[in-house]
Amino acid sequence: MCVLSKKEIEKLCKQQLISPYDPKKIKYASYDLSVGDEYRLSNEKHVRKIGKNGVVEIPPYSVCFVLAEEKVKLPNDVCAFIFSRHRAAIEGFLMHPQPPIDPGYEGGIYILLHNLSNETVRLHRGDHLATIVFVKLSASVEKGYGSGEDDKYHGLNTLEEIIGDRKYDPALREISSTILNWKETFLSKWLPWTLTLITILLMVLTILLMIKVGK
Repeated sequence: MCVLSKKEIEKLCKQQLISPYDPKKIKYASYDLSVGDEYRLSNEKHVRKIGKNGVVEIPPYSVCFVLAEEKVKLPNDVCAFIFSRHRAAIEGFLMHPQPPIDPGYEGGIYILLHNLSNETVRLHRGDHLATIVFVKLSASVEKGYGSGEDDKYHGLNTLEEIIGDRKYDPALREISSTILNWKETFLSKWLPWTLTLITILLMVLTILLMIKVGK
């Protein structure tokens, strides 16, 4: 197995590996996926559409499905892995780990994002959403994804088709809220006392040191 290089990705893109594809988004060994025109918050049943210059808004402590602009069409000897953007955590959200995309898969891609901050995270249409890496198998599979009865996601392109009315437990919101409340309590109530005690301790140690040196 080996990771496809920029040259190999570009060659396969001309054979519809990624569509639509932009040569500028092909990196040394990966491709930058972009924010598409659909997203859905996990606590809602309906899919939201955004226009060409639209914005995805993810409320604090929420989970959101975001459809990538690109669709993939994998050969029977290539699988793919999706990774989070480098700056995602800095900007306040994390991408949920996703299983590899099987060889032979054809269709849309969605990214599951967790907003861990206490502020609304905004992603604009066309922004760098995630990074996809393609891996060439040691041998081609006889029947790729889509040839089996359980391959239900093959050929699906919209969020409504891919995720249906799937919901996620709101436990993340409660956990994040608890962490934030603990942080605010510590900063407002306990931190001043802690700093005061440290200051007193340093003063005592300084006095003891001066007495010892004076002797």
